[in-house]
Amino acid sequence: MSSPRVGVLLSRVRVEEKLLLGELESRGVETKIIDDRELVLAVEHRPELGGEGVHRREALARILHTSGVDSIVFGDYALDVDTHMEVRAGVFNFTAAQDAATWVDELRGTHQFDPTGIATFYNDASGEYFSLFSVGTRAAILVCRSTSDAEAASRACEIPMTRIGPSWMLGLSTG
Repeated sequence: MSSPRVGVLLSRVRVEEKLLLGELESRGVETKIIDDRELVLAVEHRPELGGEGVHRREALARILHTSGVDSIVFGDYALDVDTHMEVRAGVFNFTAAQDAATWVDELRGTHQFDPTGIATFYNDASGEYFSLFSVGTRAAILVCRSTSDAEAASRACEIPMTRIGPSWMLGLSTG
């Protein structure tokens, strides 16, 4: 029987990841650190990341590809004001503008767009702030969340989300 393998996707090693990697190593689990700043997934091909956790990523890649997504960009940023909060940004490039708009509509549910065309809201179930919008064939999701699973996002997310969303939208409309 071969030893288990785990791919760990991250952009920086925080205390939690360091503890996790140490525990995996102590149990003889082969780990592969994957820097998400350098990772590009071609969603039409199966990613070779190793380990059981990849199956969910493969399923997501298949769903997105079926929906017409041909590329994904991901970013992860800590807030300067409250380093316990981070903003994760994902941009999905669909093959048709209508598919991007439909994807955003399905995710935002009953939450309304603001005058700039961005739907921003707090989700009580996940304890996270979301901003969703589309520009042409691109759809974006910004999530402000706590870096700890034990706490919800703080109000420190609110003001940065009002600046980050329009900035991303402008960048996507000009780039």
